[in-house]
Amino acid sequence: MEVNFKSFRVFFNLSKTEFKDLDIRENFSDQIIKYATGVAGYDLAMRIYKSEESVEITERDIEVIKSIYPYMKTLFVFSMEELLKRMLDENKE
Repeated sequence: MEVNFKSFRVFFNLSKTEFKDLDIRENFSDQIIKYATGVAGYDLAMRIYKSEESVEITERDIEVIKSIYPYMKTLFVFSMEELLKRMLDENKE
């Protein structure tokens, strides 16, 4: 699956009526470098940071992303989970 971190939809409420598409590449990459462990985290952070378009996200990348959830703001985690759910549903069709 591919994710565009240059235009990432962040929800500001649980009803998903308030949102903004933000460039989260640098900040999210910094969070991955800071909190993820191992070369998989470093690799993901660099792919996101250097991206201009969508980034291919693997199952291992999803594990890395979820491993840093405890350090992220709740609404960001909610936004990421919504994206992953939507992409999973699209792949099933």
